[in-house]
Amino acid sequence: MTPKLPASEQWKLDVVNNLPRKAISRSSFDNVIAAVNLFLKTSELLAIEAKELAELKGIVVEQYEAFINAFDNNDNLTSFEKANLKRNSMFGGVIKSDNRFLKRPSKLINIALKSQINTTRLDFPIENVQDVVGFANNYRDKTLWLLLASSGIRFSEALNLRWNEIDIENQKVYIVDPDGKRFGADMNPTQKARFKGRQTSITYLMQPFRDWFFEALALYVREEYIPNKGEQNYVFQYLDVVNRGKPYIDVTDKALNDNFQDACKKAGLKKPKQTKKEQWSLHSLRHMYGVYMLNDAPIDPVNNKFGLELPEVQKLMGHASPITTGHYARKTTKAIERRLELIDKQMMSISSNQDIALLKQELKAIKNDGPS
Repeated sequence: MTPKLPASEQWKLDVVNNLPRKAISRSSFDNVIAAVNLFLKTSELLAIEAKELAELKGIVVEQYEAFINAFDNNDNLTSFEKANLKRNSMFGGVIKSDNRFLKRPSKLINIALKSQINTTRLDFPIENVQDVVGFANNYRDKTLWLLLASSGIRFSEALNLRWNEIDIENQKVYIVDPDGKRFGADMNPTQKARFKGRQTSITYLMQPFRDWFFEALALYVREEYIPNKGEQNYVFQYLDVVNRGKPYIDVTDKALNDNFQDACKKAGLKKPKQTKKEQWSLHSLRHMYGVYMLNDAPIDPVNNKFGLELPEVQKLMGHASPITTGHYARKTTKAIERRLELIDKQMMSISSNQDIALLKQELKAIKNDGPS
């Protein structure tokens, strides 16, 4: 039952109920989803601004209940979907409605289409990094890919990298950290001085990709890089004849992924098992880093301790929320085997020699009682 609305809100309900709504055809489904996603993203940004304004000036955020309840011919969200919406979305966080009235258009339910796979969520197989990098068309791409693999930074952060943010002698890389989500506040005065007031943070480059990155960087500088002080000393440059020497910062995501996916194909790398048609994305290197750090980084192998704590990985990745970092938790076969081995060791440690001797006697008795 739709809750009763005050007269000042009823007109909104009337407007929405009179909007023409038709069933979504199969051919239009992808376009509709794209439009819905854009609307939700825009709504979320507006909600963030509204919340900040409310906190600063005491302005009450407008209720969205009337808008949500205006959908007709709909079905209730599951309890999981409600909880996920409120937990993960700023949009959900500012909605002040009763859970009973959270709805979704029924035409978007149980559509007989292939499930949409977000390949940027997939973590690249760490054992294939070297093979794929070997098929890069140039040293610039090799350097870029190895930087992403070793540090887990976003490729937008990598493309904005400048030469004063690379400490070649100590093999360290710093990136801009305007919101202080990484380790900018923890840097010493000497580290901060080199950036002249810019909020910057150190990254952790994991081996062996760290060594490979600096080797590729040296080759890139020697063979391809053109010094150009007029372009703010960006590390990565265009290599084509028309744009040679210009900063690579405005390259499209498609161009970046095309280069990476071409190398994946040449290396004979299988497509992600979750999808048979999509190839690996460049962003999957960042997820590879996060998954490895959270699950497999050897902290104390002797005592079967692998993986950093979630807040530590959150800092490394520059995530605003630990929920995002939690997506990297993986129950991999390797991790499960390590835990089972630990269980075996613990069980064996509590078994006394007397218990083992008794077991041997019982087994011997069973054999003696058997047929001759």
